Amino acid sequence: MTERRLLVAHIFYPSLIVAVAVISILVLALALQWVGQLFPGFFLDPNLLVSESWDEGWTGPKAGLHHRDRVLSVDGESISSSQEVINLVRARGVGTVLTYTVERGAKTREIAIPTMGFRWRDFVVFFAIPYVSGLAYLLLGLLVYTQCPDVDVGRAFLLFCLSFAVIVVTLFDMLADHTFSRLWVVIFPFVAGTGIHLALIFPERKGIVLRHPRLQFVPHLPAIALAILSLLYFSAPEVRLTLQRLAAVYLGLGTAFFLAMMAQTYWRTQSATVRRQAKVVLLAGIIAFVPGGMWTIVSSVWYSVVAPQVVIPFLILFPLSIAYAIVKYRLFQLERLISQGMVYSTLTVFLALLYFALLTFTQAISQELFGQPSPLLAFASVLLVAVLFEPLRSRLQSVVDRTFYRERVSYRRFLADFAHSLRTAVSLDDTLVQLVNQVSQTMHIAHASVLLRSEPQGDYHLVEGRGLPEGAEISLEGDNPLIARLGQGEIVDIEAAQGTLTRWGVMLAVPLIAREKLIGLLALGPKASDEVYTSWDRELLCALSDRAATAIAIGQLVNQIKARERVDQELKVARVIQTSFLPEVCCEIPGFEVAAYWQAAREVGGDFYDFIPLPDGRQGLVIADVSDKGVPAALFMALCRALVRASAVSSPTADEALQRANELILADASSGMFVTLFYAILDPASRKLTYVNAGHNPPILSQRDRMLLLKAKGIVLGIIEDIELERREVELAEGDVVVFYTDGVTEAINEGQEEFSQGRLAEVIVENRSLTAQGLIDKINAAVTAFIGEEPQFDDFTLVVLKCV
Repeated sequence: MTERRLLVAHIFYPSLIVAVAVISILVLALALQWVGQLFPGFFLDPNLLVSESWDEGWTGPKAGLHHRDRVLSVDGESISSSQEVINLVRARGVGTVLTYTVERGAKTREIAIPTMGFRWRDFVVFFAIPYVSGLAYLLLGLLVYTQCPDVDVGRAFLLFCLSFAVIVVTLFDMLADHTFSRLWVVIFPFVAGTGIHLALIFPERKGIVLRHPRLQFVPHLPAIALAILSLLYFSAPEVRLTLQRLAAVYLGLGTAFFLAMMAQTYWRTQSATVRRQAKVVLLAGIIAFVPGGMWTIVSSVWYSVVAPQVVIPFLILFPLSIAYAIVKYRLFQLERLISQGMVYSTLTVFLALLYFALLTFTQAISQELFGQPSPLLAFASVLLVAVLFEPLRSRLQSVVDRTFYRERVSYRRFLADFAHSLRTAVSLDDTLVQLVNQVSQTMHIAHASVLLRSEPQGDYHLVEGRGLPEGAEISLEGDNPLIARLGQGEIVDIEAAQGTLTRWGVMLAVPLIAREKLIGLLALGPKASDEVYTSWDRELLCALSDRAATAIAIGQLVNQIKARERVDQELKVARVIQTSFLPEVCCEIPGFEVAAYWQAAREVGGDFYDFIPLPDGRQGLVIADVSDKGVPAALFMALCRALVRASAVSSPTADEALQRANELILADASSGMFVTLFYAILDPASRKLTYVNAGHNPPILSQRDRMLLLKAKGIVLGIIEDIELERREVELAEGDVVVFYTDGVTEAINEGQEEFSQGRLAEVIVENRSLTAQGLIDKINAAVTAFIGEEPQFDDFTLVVLKCV
């Protein structure tokens, strides 16, 4: 998680907790106002439908009222909201009979119902039971989140607990005041969504989530859709009721999915600890959710008359099972809770005694001096205790840690020492040695090793170890499920078959994450004492891995920079060598101007051109493009240039020269590369240009009144034997211009992903054909540069211009 996203999370989740806490307080205040007050003897929902939640002893059901009856009027007075009914009832006395006109199906009827008081018993059944259950979820979600605020399992569990807490603590408000009715219908679908999300990653990530991490958020999509529709159609009773049924069915399916995932984890996991966790949660989940799920489905289809409060106590078993798993299997840092509990318990007792002692002393002085207690001195006592709280807490925490948790104190010192050692490390190798040595010595581990990611394969291989047998080879493939878990920042216990990790006795794998990427892992063997790795050990390793991963990433970057500097130096030398193969100056041909331009896309490239003097005053002109870029292309280019030059000198015609060159290239090349090449022979005396084309871009001939592409049939060199090349001839006249080019010119791309194209090149040639050969090259180069703008050159760029003067 990036620093920015982490900051947002640290604001977002605590804000949700505070919001739910405030809602819980408001709901409690509203519910307490009902005790002893008159009410109709039944509940109404926001659409004036009689709720299924009631007591058989209430006056409503006794008088024959049915749930889902719609109340139209009271004593002949039309009503538009449930609050109007409450106001009419509370304006009368206890036992006053009111006549309600209700709609049941397609018929209306009048039912006389006496008013009654809302009893403490009703308050406990309809408010207190679900409210306490909701608070239990809220507190458990808060407990888990405070222990692991940056772990997605902790955040997912918090969202599940908060959504369930909101639904349950506002359940009475849904029946009575309807202050939070819209919030209730919005949050209700998210109980299922967050529950399914939690099932996908707890107690271990499911395989599909390891392969596609974003799929864990898919269950929230139906919840979002149902929430939006429920809010939009809140005032449409039938539509809202249908949406609520769909949300209830989604909750039932989510419950079944959660239990199924727990069962699958129990039967298929390779970790004994995870299996025990799944067993506890599965058994408690069955007891907790099956009654609730049955009620949800039945009530959504058959309008069950069983009040939901009856099944809510079962749901408390679920958070209790999670709490048991925390304590029993140390899912989180139990020692920290004990340590902080000791601190705050001791501090509370001490400060209470201090406060009462100060209060007694100051009041005695006040009584002696002024004859009465002084409120000012009492306030000063409270202020003094508040000022002393944080210094005393910090000091007491230090005493408790040194007395009961010496291990933690020594680990803090170790982290400081390790940080200092990293500053003195001069290379990546030094950092790795410091890491394995200090971890092994401080934690008394039999052996420790570091595996780093190798690119581009993405596998992880042993690079440094201590205590391993000679010749040990530890590695992990990049698609190993363990890598996915480590990539989430999870410290993994190696309890079952994990390939080479188990074979070499690795007990714990600690992720090394830098820039949100798993760059390696620290593989630890058993402790010399055979003790398990405690939560303090894991806390130390988390802090240690953060520092070590940063130092390793820096070391790797330094190595990469040094390697790049070496490569850059080698490329510079290669560029000098390659440039030396190109003609230093353009050839001089009587009656013609010749100019050339070459620019590689990288330090070295695959384009080349050449001028080959031939017998009888003729001149060979070559332009070519090798099928790759960089050093391999440069080497192949040098080979092709030499072979083409040798073939041209010894062959009477252009086609025979390239056929011979093709044979030599095939005999000498094993790289699988090929070359496109245009070869022309100019006879200055007759001004005839004879040419062949081996799959290259056809040069452009610009004459006074027309433009031609010098096309000829042919295939690239270096692919097949016995190639056929068509030889053609054209006679040049004064002012004619021939532009030879490679595809790096016509395929240059601008920021809009448009190519410069052969058409644009032809336009530049026509507009500037009166210029010298060098002047035309400058214009073409300027046009291409202006066209691509800030876009980088992606291919080699070569031009040769021949002008008849």
